[in-house]
Amino acid sequence: MDSPSQGRFGFWSGATLGVFFATIAFFLWSEHRAHVYGAIPYILVLLCVLVLFLFLRSRGNPTEGQAMQGQSAGLRVRKEDDDAR
Repeated sequence: MDSPSQGRFGFWSGATLGVFFATIAFFLWSEHRAHVYGAIPYILVLLCVLVLFLFLRSRGNPTEGQAMQGQSAGLRVRKEDDDAR
């Protein structure tokens, strides 16, 4: 009878599963390495687009007053500069 500290599976079951998954990972990596390396440029381009989208989204939308004056959110004029004009 198994002791309660070993749980449902014993040591040998866990070791067997570990070796099995390590073997599967090795063959998957060795057989599909060229496909992974070939996809890296596309992944980088998609990652750049995603980062740009998140960056622009975090900046927010200009308010209605700024949009009417033709100013974007990144080119805000300070209040003192408006008074000097």
